[in-house]
Amino acid sequence: MTAPIDAGCMLYQFLTVNGDGTGTFEANADFSGGNADEFFIQPPSNKIFAIETIAITIQDNSKISADKYGGITALTNGIGITVEDSGGTILDITSRSAIKTNGEWASYFNSMRSHTFGTGDELIVIYWKISDTGRSLFLDGSKGEKLVFSLSDDFSGLTEHRFFAHGATGDDFQNTPGFHV
Repeated sequence: MTAPIDAGCMLYQFLTVNGDGTGTFEANADFSGGNADEFFIQPPSNKIFAIETIAITIQDNSKISADKYGGITALTNGIGITVEDSGGTILDITSRSAIKTNGEWASYFNSMRSHTFGTGDELIVIYWKISDTGRSLFLDGSKGEKLVFSLSDDFSGLTEHRFFAHGATGDDFQNTPGFHV
């Protein structure tokens, strides 16, 4: 996988185990039993990311319903979402309840679409439209800030499971209104 696209100030990047858009981006492995992993996005130390949308895709060859995760049974531990810096967690988005089902994605975020194509896999796409709040989520690389999705369940039954960030990258967003933790 190549590095993320940076066409001027545009940001299009998978959340990966390396955080910089390289490495594993497919989150459909077994992360249970001490194999927990993090998929995250973190700007280089000389950049700031203004994240406007996160797209989460879950594809499965089984029937997808609200009480399952993709087409597999509901998760035991769930997905935790945090914003962290070099000192630890500064915002725990899922502090009240980790995401364990397709239905719980819908309760957390603005938009969710289910796609069936008559034959083959089913797909759901969840759009976390941070910019709908009128602000972006700013991550400052000089502070070691990152957006983290923590996984500690078995996702190997899924065909595809990905997290993708859309936004802007720059050196300074001082005069840009936005959400910064």
